[in-house]
Amino acid sequence: TVHVQPKPMDVLVHLAAHAGQTVSRDELMEAVWPDVYVTEHALNRCVSQLRKLFGDDPRDPQVIETIPKAGYRLIAPVEWLPGDSAAAPLDALDLRVSSSSVPMAGPMREERPVLAALVLAVVIGIATMAAVALSANPGSRASATRPLTVVPGTEGQAAWSPEGTRVVYVHGGEEGAEGLYVRALGVDTPRRLTDGPSDNSPTWLPDGETIAFIRCGSTQCDVFAVSASGGAVWRLADGPARGLSVSPDGRLLAFAASDSTTPLLGVMLLDRESGARQRLTTPPSGFVDGWPRFSPDGAWVAFTRRSRAGADLYRVPVPGGPPQKLTDDHRPMAGHTWAADGRSLLFSSARTGVYALWRLPASGGVPERVVGPAVRDPGSPVVAPGGERLAVEDWVFEINLWESAEDGAEPVRRASSVLWDKQPHLSADGQRLAFVSNRSGFTEVWTAARDGSNLRRLTGFDGASVEHPRFSPDGQYIVFQVRTEVQADLYLIEANGVPLRRLTTDEADDVAPRWSRDGRFVYFGSNRSGSWQIWRKPVEGGPAVRITTAGGYTAEEAPDGTLLLTRYAEPGLWRMAEGAVQQLSAWPALGDWGTWAVTEQGVLIVERNEEGVQVLAIDPVAGTATPRAHAVSNLVDNEPSLTATADGAAVITARVDRVEADLLLVEPFE
Repeated sequence: TVHVQPKPMDVLVHLAAHAGQTVSRDELMEAVWPDVYVTEHALNRCVSQLRKLFGDDPRDPQVIETIPKAGYRLIAPVEWLPGDSAAAPLDALDLRVSSSSVPMAGPMREERPVLAALVLAVVIGIATMAAVALSANPGSRASATRPLTVVPGTEGQAAWSPEGTRVVYVHGGEEGAEGLYVRALGVDTPRRLTDGPSDNSPTWLPDGETIAFIRCGSTQCDVFAVSASGGAVWRLADGPARGLSVSPDGRLLAFAASDSTTPLLGVMLLDRESGARQRLTTPPSGFVDGWPRFSPDGAWVAFTRRSRAGADLYRVPVPGGPPQKLTDDHRPMAGHTWAADGRSLLFSSARTGVYALWRLPASGGVPERVVGPAVRDPGSPVVAPGGERLAVEDWVFEINLWESAEDGAEPVRRASSVLWDKQPHLSADGQRLAFVSNRSGFTEVWTAARDGSNLRRLTGFDGASVEHPRFSPDGQYIVFQVRTEVQADLYLIEANGVPLRRLTTDEADDVAPRWSRDGRFVYFGSNRSGSWQIWRKPVEGGPAVRITTAGGYTAEEAPDGTLLLTRYAEPGLWRMAEGAVQQLSAWPALGDWGTWAVTEQGVLIVERNEEGVQVLAIDPVAGTATPRAHAVSNLVDNEPSLTATADGAAVITARVDRVEADLLLVEPFE
């Protein structure tokens, strides 16, 4: 069975209607996305999916041929079928493989049933090619995904036993049921091992009977152990420790910790026999190294180096030495694991806007998206020792937009779905909202009236990471950021959804745009000079000009024309006037670098503490902070999550309303 998704299917429909003819890119985009302005990235992705689905090599095409500087041409054999044979819908077809195909004959017809029959025949012919390709690899089998856990709360951080038939995991979020559990495949009821609400990072020792884990107390986290059959726990090593891994021979423990040499969290090795400790990594200021994972041969440790803005994957040799950077995305990551043969790494990343599983060679290279398990937001993948099973977290994050008034009244929900509605921005007149949502399957720019009505999708990048939409001061345009697998750039679109224009084309990353007060310029963060600085670009054209030299990531003008900015991997708000930069406030926190709004009441930011989230108004000159009464909670961090009316009387925030996670089993996994 070959399953073709809607947009790639629409591309194939249009190519089939012009079989043997060159179809321009513009024509394809207009036909497939008639109501949404998209770039060629969306079309390229659909063609790439079709080629991957049917094993078509673009260097020696048998299905879709690229015509340089022109478009695409369908060159696969086409068979005409009777008009009444097209009973299957065109949005997603399950097509049985045919053993023959006949060259096209007869004139083209415009009727939809006949076109459906034509496309059905085309895909049958292509599926035949795919079947031939698959027959050359008889070991290939379709994967099945089924739940490992289905209870309320969050289940995650799974680890396979040495023989690959048992899984230990952490259960949290359900009061009274927290702790470590172990489940054997084929057994429906898991066994509870511990009842510590802070127990985490379980990993098996080589004997297959002992599980090491981290337990956090009031002052620090230490390493403990428990039998896989249950019983009393015992201390293995003193901390501090975060994120635990055990070497294949069981002698070394790897975890993240600080020590007397530096407060920075780096990867530590602890020799269980001698008690000796060795620091493997030391991150730069503003970063944390964590989640170490030993390679199957014990020669390497893979780990993440993260700031509050994102993370990258590294590896370091176990004897010690300089770490090797494996990814260069600095995007949110949600776990990684080694392949059973140690030749590649599997990781979860939002590198293209939504979380997905990616694979890359252990020595580095270009990550490839893993086509396979149907997981909404995958996290903490872990491959069983035999390599044929994968356990992965299946997360549900429901993020909605809520409006809060300065009188402290209960918030009112403005935009909601069962997925993500986030990164809101109000137009200057306070009547319209621009925000990012993945309700179409990918992160895109959407607009709505302030009350959430008149919802409309403006973009259709279909896979790139679309972020940070901002209305121009006159409300006519929206600037936003698009991150592909190569770089991040800025785009401009009219607020009514017509022509899209790329604003920056530099090979570096250009991020977090905000408008000048007169609407003539866009300020943004860029690393094009080798470090993150604030740049300014004329909207009507012309080169970008660097504004800062001492660092900057996002910036906006204050009412008096001075520049307010936050810096990369550094908390606080700065003020730049006549070339001089001074720190205005210790807020916002590191993870709230984009969660601030310039209003008539001052710069509204948030302070997070044990009691919740407090809105503060920062004086843009004196830097004094005044608490505000807006009722806000559970704000998304590491991205812009607050916008405000011009007078500061109301704020709209992106709030996490539901978080759940279950464990899924993918078998066989290849």
